[in-house]
Amino acid sequence: MAPLGFVVQLDVGAITAEARPFVAERDGEVVAFAVAWPAPASATWLVRDLVRGPDAPSGTSELLIDAVMRAAAVAGAHVTLGMVPLARQAGELDGWLRTVRQATRRFYDVDGLAAFRSRLRPTAWSPVAIASPAPRAAPLVIADVLAAFAGGSLAGFGWRSLRKPRAAIR
Repeated sequence: MAPLGFVVQLDVGAITAEARPFVAERDGEVVAFAVAWPAPASATWLVRDLVRGPDAPSGTSELLIDAVMRAAAVAGAHVTLGMVPLARQAGELDGWLRTVRQATRRFYDVDGLAAFRSRLRPTAWSPVAIASPAPRAAPLVIADVLAAFAGGSLAGFGWRSLRKPRAAIR
């Protein structure tokens, strides 16, 4: 599918001096990298970018996360891997969110991402809530959140995703 805006879109030009890069090499070739970003006014590092090449050995992502966690511990910081949108069990989600989870399941593997994160045995999971001014406004609020993840227009995101060769095969 098309990149999910700020969730998976990598902007190497945005990497600043505050960012902490971690690189995995195999036989002198870069096979993966991670970039940890210190959160302002917080002792927390956000691993926003984690990129693994197709030739990276199994476990490379986990080793990079381990390296980030060890460096953060030395600096007296905690690590977060960010959000896993819609990660609750489908039965725990309210109606509209349950519908969104079901509709996007084919494009966004929330269960796979949550399982990967669970394997790392986090010390805490902190829920993130979506608030709307009234129950009737919830669909509009959810549409706005999805548009932010899609990097703009939901229709444009759908079109960009469908134009990808794999989407056409499906």
